[in-house]
Amino acid sequence: MLLLVLIWLVAGLLIGALAYGAGLRPLTWGKRTWWGMLVLGACASLLAGWLGTLVLGTFFALPVAVWFAILCVGIVGIIPRFRPRA
Repeated sequence: MLLLVLIWLVAGLLIGALAYGAGLRPLTWGKRTWWGMLVLGACASLLAGWLGTLVLGTFFALPVAVWFAILCVGIVGIIPRFRPRA
């Protein structure tokens, strides 16, 4: 199980780094955005990995973790761009 947790953590960090490189960083976070994106990807991946293991089993835990991390990082990066302008 420790190996799965490490894989989820690395996958989440990689997804956060790719999202930061793609420019999906919220401008409201300030200068430490890269750190926040890495932490967000890792936390989302760990949470989804544990829930995926409990609900679906260990075989489907990694795909669930990866897709949930992509969804979380993408939503956090895209939603602030669609603010209504006054």
